[in-house]
Amino acid sequence: MEKKNEFLNLGKKEIEINSFEGFLLFAKGDDRIGNGYHYIMSISTRQTIKNICYKDIFDSEKLIIEENEELHKKGYTKGEQSYILLYKYMNYINTVYSIMENLAYFVRKIYIKHNLPYGFRKQKQRLIDNRDIDNEYSNILDELSWYDKIKNIRDEYVHFLAGFVSSDSENKITYFNIPSGKRKSTPTTIEIEDLIKEVKDIEKWLNDFLDKFGKHFINKLDKNKRVAKVCGILKSGHLGVMLISYNDVVNNRPGICQTFKLDCPDAETCEARMNTDLETGMEKVKEDA
Repeated sequence: MEKKNEFLNLGKKEIEINSFEGFLLFAKGDDRIGNGYHYIMSISTRQTIKNICYKDIFDSEKLIIEENEELHKKGYTKGEQSYILLYKYMNYINTVYSIMENLAYFVRKIYIKHNLPYGFRKQKQRLIDNRDIDNEYSNILDELSWYDKIKNIRDEYVHFLAGFVSSDSENKITYFNIPSGKRKSTPTTIEIEDLIKEVKDIEKWLNDFLDKFGKHFINKLDKNKRVAKVCGILKSGHLGVMLISYNDVVNNRPGICQTFKLDCPDAETCEARMNTDLETGMEKVKEDA
């Protein structure tokens, strides 16, 4: 009997090249980024963690409302869910912050001769003040007023005071803090009247920024540089890997197989494998018609 699920084919998934996902794929091969592969993988990992944190916040929404109802009925409550939601919210905020920091590292390496700051906040201001470096990206950064707010929340929580989460009589979840930080940009109070709406807004603003970032910076990459893309997982645990470039995708070229010595069940139909010299592992030389 034929065994099923011996091979999970990932190579046929359409690559949305002009997107943040496409940027993450092809930026891994940029030689200008020291330790670039690991930094790009770090951004991808943080994206996954951020998505988990985002979901966790909404899982807690119902519980904190139930806790609030208990308070009004019994006159007391343990208040555990407020602490749990604060923990989840700060995980989310800190992960958003760390994604931006990783992106700032990439931008610094792309514009290394300008000696841009490593940190996103200072780098953002430098690029806004010096628009000749990359005016299009400076215009994108102009739209990030939301970033300053989450940075203030994150910095205060990490370095000074935690603040607290509660819910009001209308079951709106709120956040409040009186910062102790002494930076010029530190507000006198931080108050969020509807935490759930705020998180939804941040998610929308962040995804909008990442989309614009990806579409902009993918054009700064070497479009002929091939990068590794996992195309399948064998039952043995081995990964099938292909090498493909931006221009390969645009021009409908298959790339080449990197793991051509593996016994791949798609060997007879995989275009990348058929485009690979199985002796050298190099791209086959096209014969003149």
